[in-house]
Amino acid sequence: RDGYVTNLFNGDDYADIDQLTGRLLVSYTPSDATRVSLSVDALESDSLAQPVQFLTDTVPVRGVDVVVSDGPHSLAQSHLRKDETRDLGVGLTIDHDLGDYTLTSVTSYRKTEADTQDDFDRLPQARQESLSDVSQRVVTQELRISSPTDGWYDYVAGLYFFDQKNDADFIIALGPDWFGPPFVGNALTFESVDVRSYAGFAHINFHLSDQTTLFGGVRYTDEKKETSHFQTGEGFGVDASLVLAAFGGPIGNIEIPDVKSAEPSWTIGLRHQVSDDLMTYASVSTGFKSGAINTTNFLSSATFAAGIVVDPEFVTSYELGAKSNWLDGRLRLNAAIFYLDYKDLQISSFNPTAGPNGAGVILLQNADGVTSQGFELEVVAQPTQGLSFSGGIGYVDSTFETLEGILDPKGGPFIDASGNQVPRSPEWTINAAVQYEKQLAGGATWLARLDYNYQDESFTSAGVANLAEQQLPSYSLIN
Repeated sequence: RDGYVTNLFNGDDYADIDQLTGRLLVSYTPSDATRVSLSVDALESDSLAQPVQFLTDTVPVRGVDVVVSDGPHSLAQSHLRKDETRDLGVGLTIDHDLGDYTLTSVTSYRKTEADTQDDFDRLPQARQESLSDVSQRVVTQELRISSPTDGWYDYVAGLYFFDQKNDADFIIALGPDWFGPPFVGNALTFESVDVRSYAGFAHINFHLSDQTTLFGGVRYTDEKKETSHFQTGEGFGVDASLVLAAFGGPIGNIEIPDVKSAEPSWTIGLRHQVSDDLMTYASVSTGFKSGAINTTNFLSSATFAAGIVVDPEFVTSYELGAKSNWLDGRLRLNAAIFYLDYKDLQISSFNPTAGPNGAGVILLQNADGVTSQGFELEVVAQPTQGLSFSGGIGYVDSTFETLEGILDPKGGPFIDASGNQVPRSPEWTINAAVQYEKQLAGGATWLARLDYNYQDESFTSAGVANLAEQQLPSYSLIN
């Protein structure tokens, strides 16, 4: 894809994409009892990716208005923005029948390397440029056993292992337009985050009768995240520690505590087959997201003051629904209502002072009480052979019950966000489609399809404050 964002500084076009991807799938059946599936995928990407654009045409820099934009899809940056990504993934699934039982092994490996070059302050002066070299390696292994399904009960049980290693090198290059030649040099950050997680799980169905099934499941997860962080400086005409102090942070190794999470989660519910064409269900489930660490390409004392470690997130979910068929299967109607109660929901908010050199940065924090409730309706109709209609509507009311002490993204006093809408949570979503399919001579198929999707207005991922400039308008897509 050609770029569509013009850099006024040099005339280059940004937001282009140059990607090559491939995927290979291989299935092998060495015996009647064993099935093997191997998947390999790879990606290579080199692009001047979508950059940050200012909302105004000029910004004040040391008392002077500097031109940074000429309207939408334009910017003025002195340094090149470039992204290079390499990605390789391998997955191996083995199913082996042990009589009426099935033993399954799922192994995966993925490695990603990304090099990014960016204009750190997004200005036409030779002030600050950032370079990053990030790599991630993930290995997972799951072993599970499935019982026969023709008895009064059936189950799935297994073990899960997750190992992730993340390494990142960041450079903030300070140019001569920052504070003059003595301060030209590089602020360096070397960081790693290692994650290791173990889990055991089981899910069982009790068939109380031909119509009624009681089901339940449990999982226990034990996870640990370890972080090392070192930052220093090079090439300055003065003591590097003085320069980094101007950025608001220390020099050398920075101690960050380990984050440990060990929690159970469970589900229980009931399904009832009212008739061959109507099934109802009710369930209660719990879940959790492990604790996190606020890491950036430069850790300042303000970041620690805001909270370097984020607590785990917990949720209890209640759902009631029905799935039905009508008119001899030509009409399918599904409906559900739900209520979710979150504790310590992990949210992103903009801290205007916690970044390097006093710049703003997006940080994670916990929201004490959050509720989300709503409903979903889905319908699929096939009035004639080959012609089908489908549609769905969803409503969700997701709000912060209690959220005090959010920093004002504009630098003002603290904001009480209690009652605000949760970011990225539109109230209404609608989808609809019509499709016509006809078999032609020679085995060919003619297919025509029209899709419509609507999403209500919402707020950006860090729009906890629900400010007007953080609001994303509603939109429709027609395919």
